[in-house]
Amino acid sequence: IDQGQVSISVALRPNLNQEAQKEAYRQVEEIIRQDEDLEDYMVSSGGSLLGGSGSVTAYLKDGRKKTTAETVELWKRQLQDVDNCDLSVSSSSQTSTMNISSGYSQTLSGADYDALKAVSIPTTPIRESFSPRLFSSALCGA
Repeated sequence: IDQGQVSISVALRPNLNQEAQKEAYRQVEEIIRQDEDLEDYMVSSGGSLLGGSGSVTAYLKDGRKKTTAETVELWKRQLQDVDNCDLSVSSSSQTSTMNISSGYSQTLSGADYDALKAVSIPTTPIRESFSPRLFSSALCGA
């Protein structure tokens, strides 16, 4: 079933300044906005000096002239020259884009192991008190 959704995964090159990161997304947006079959899109991004990743989810019009697969192939060709990133373009469906988490994730980083350990220990009771069902519902806005 043609759902009319296109996913573009964006992997930014390491050591890009914030302006170069924005420019990569601007180039992607500029190209897809020119497609007459585009109804709407959503950008999700995160970057750092070590690179970053993000995605663009595009929603195509119901009465479009091209199939989603044709749009994917067209955008692959059009996006191949976007600077400072690697792109992956694919079709997606509503069911495959839903992610429900039933876990808890915490990332700490630093050069001082003892300081990190001291910070992480107080959070252990909080992590253990989360009900996976309750946490999943909170993520989904239920």
